[in-house]
Amino acid sequence: MEGYKWFGDGRTGGGKASGGIGMLVRESLRPQMRGGRDGAVLWVECNGGRRKVMIGVVYSNPEGVRVAETKRMYEKLEQEVKEMREQGKMILMMGDFNGRIGAGRGGDEVINANGRRFLAWSTECNLAVLNSGDKCTGKWTWSSKDKQSTIDYMVVSKEDEHWVTKMTVDDEGQMDVGSDYCVLKLEVDMGRPELSKTENARWKWKVDGREDWGEYQAAVTEHMEGWEYWVKEATASRIEHGEIVEVVWEEWKRRVTSAAEKGIGLKKVVPARAKSWWDDEIEAAIKERRRSCKSLRRAQRNSASRSEIGKAWEDYKSKRRVVKKIIRRKKEEDRARTLRLIQENGGARCKLFWADLKRRGKKKSGCIMEIR
Repeated sequence: MEGYKWFGDGRTGGGKASGGIGMLVRESLRPQMRGGRDGAVLWVECNGGRRKVMIGVVYSNPEGVRVAETKRMYEKLEQEVKEMREQGKMILMMGDFNGRIGAGRGGDEVINANGRRFLAWSTECNLAVLNSGDKCTGKWTWSSKDKQSTIDYMVVSKEDEHWVTKMTVDDEGQMDVGSDYCVLKLEVDMGRPELSKTENARWKWKVDGREDWGEYQAAVTEHMEGWEYWVKEATASRIEHGEIVEVVWEEWKRRVTSAAEKGIGLKKVVPARAKSWWDDEIEAAIKERRRSCKSLRRAQRNSASRSEIGKAWEDYKSKRRVVKKIIRRKKEEDRARTLRLIQENGGARCKLFWADLKRRGKKKSGCIMEIR
């Protein structure tokens, strides 16, 4: 399919207990397969804007079939999910778990051994079962003649459940794919998209004039749910490697930023077109001014002597004056060049005349233009 990339893995052995897994992923998400191939679990890493998303698909053995293999699959899944979450990645997994988890949990009225393993795994990994949420419509994931059951599920890391906008189980068969399994559909809003490098834009928080911060506070409370549990798990696995501070900081920053995106919101700001008088000479002067400013701050931060700080301050003021002087000169040169073009071309340059007049209309100027 054009615009999509296929990832697949089949199981060998034949018979009804065999199967295969796979997914089509939009190429714009820059998908990359992660992990090995065992016919039971497939992971693909995608770029969800500012954040990596791990999409997993599962096929578990039916109830009572190769039980030891199923147990090993869940042990491996638990380890993989915890490692991915420690790296700050969003977990989104779906598939045929061949487990029945009972009424009230998003399943049917039956609960079996596979269902208990699934529930234990999702609880240990702090994953939300989306079938049981209020955003899910539909129930039965498998139907054959007069028999129905729920054995397919979608799960997401609990701190990311708010990104899910809708889940649909098509147990009425509106999307017929010629199978006794029903289609499961999930809609996820990942917040702000990644800006194109050629777009020359940036995101800005919608804080101008804001007085009510209730939504943001509620969003922070929601996103920080389970924080103590996450820190405990991360500390236990990372403290020996000396990485705990960085890992906890990145996760805290991610949660607070996500809360701000939901409770405050962002707007895309496209800067005005570059000024006609702006050039490399100004860029170089500004770079020198910034370098001088950093030296001044470094001297102040390191408690340098008064004379050293004074010397750094004078150097910074000098660089700042140079920048202002160059900009003033460039503006004057640009204005003179514009007036010359208008005078030389007359009526053909009337648009340029009005544009220049508008640009300088609200500013005092000592320049008088002579129209001939």
